[in-house]
Amino acid sequence: MKLSEKKASELATLLREIKQNIRLDETFRKFPNIPEGIILQILSAVADELESAITLKKKSSGGKTSKPIEISDMSHDVAKAIVRIDGASRGNPGPAAAAAVLESVEGKVIGRLGRHLGKATNNWAEYNALIAGLDLAKRHGVGDLTVFSDSQLLVRQMTGEYQVKNADIKLLHNKASALADEFKSVNYIHVPRENNRAADKLANEVLDLGHDIF
Repeated sequence: MKLSEKKASELATLLREIKQNIRLDETFRKFPNIPEGIILQILSAVADELESAITLKKKSSGGKTSKPIEISDMSHDVAKAIVRIDGASRGNPGPAAAAAVLESVEGKVIGRLGRHLGKATNNWAEYNALIAGLDLAKRHGVGDLTVFSDSQLLVRQMTGEYQVKNADIKLLHNKASALADEFKSVNYIHVPRENNRAADKLANEVLDLGHDIF
């Protein structure tokens, strides 16, 4: 699909208008398996890509768009990627958040997602971060995924080294495992907190703001 610079700009503006001012209840109901946050994220991502494409075209042609913008040029689908995840709970249990930052193997941020969870435990938040990260990677067409987490417990439970005994956490573990099965491969790596700052920062931003971040 090809768009002129003017049409691409109008479409980007329309997408942002839809996200900000139009209720999407009917859309959410039609796609119950897609988290509402993901739908909003897709709207923002496409708008960002349209605007980025316009800017790149202008730069490459000395300020003028030399040819129509190819929508197909804007895909961020990647075969391999890294997702950094972190769950935070202030009080354990207390105000909690889950965060995921998806990166290419070269370290370029592809997408990020922060979810406000209300009152929850730290372990609950960690598993919600994993589920958010898997959702995010799936939306970007990742085949081989590496998960970086500073929760040694989560990593060892997901690799089968530890059993999951808590019934509520078991439900989240099962959901994460089912999502992971949809990838070609998923590897889990425990990293120190200082090496997981991108996800940690995003989780704390969500807690400070009190709402989701897309």
